[in-house]
Amino acid sequence: MSQLLNAQKKITAQHFSKAAKHYHNHAHVQKQAADILIKSLDTDYGVALDLGCGPFVNSFELKKRCNTVISMDLSQAMLQQQVTPSVCADMDNLPFKNNSFDLVFSNFAMQWSSNLPALFQSLYAVLKPGGRAHFSLVADGTLSEMINAFAAVDSKRHINQFVSQNDIEAALKQTTFKRISTSFCHHKVFYETAKEALNSIKEIGANHKVNSGEKSTGLMGKEKYKTLLASYKKEQSQFPVSYHVAYIVIEK
Repeated sequence: MSQLLNAQKKITAQHFSKAAKHYHNHAHVQKQAADILIKSLDTDYGVALDLGCGPFVNSFELKKRCNTVISMDLSQAMLQQQVTPSVCADMDNLPFKNNSFDLVFSNFAMQWSSNLPALFQSLYAVLKPGGRAHFSLVADGTLSEMINAFAAVDSKRHINQFVSQNDIEAALKQTTFKRISTSFCHHKVFYETAKEALNSIKEIGANHKVNSGEKSTGLMGKEKYKTLLASYKKEQSQFPVSYHVAYIVIEK
């Protein structure tokens, strides 16, 4: 890696690395969010940063609109295809000079920042005057069905706690960005079984709890797992997974 990572970030990177090969097959809401973000873009940019690019899922679309695209991800395995010039780095320690980019594009990645206000300040620094950041990030209320199912098993927190809408607003207010647009959307994906629903976050590498303050308790026993599956509530005869997503466009 191009940077030294702390223990939590290393584990997060490892989980995403394991998911790199099959990420495309399971990132359903991520694709929906990317479509929304891409439609919000203008037709032409100079230099763009794809922040938290994953396995170059949006690189081809960005290349249509940008003269140069630099892709960045925490996981080296996500960057194996080399669709665009890439950097393996932590978004909380951006390795770029000030005033480098006309566009920062980030889809379903910034929720992994350990300090969102500081990240916004870093984005302001690396953007050129008049440059824009178009991003989506996962907000509080996401995976609520899983949280409710796990509550029937024990009192531990098994699912990441995502940033609230109020926290996002507060972090933005600490910057001097011009707000272009802000919206929040509730997405749902449905699965045939509770097991498939529960496994869906593992398949995209998002199953590591960050900043939880809890030690891993190992594998769940058979009886607890049966309780977990039985406690997952159906909706329209299927098993839903909810994502609450913030879509934001800001300008330097």
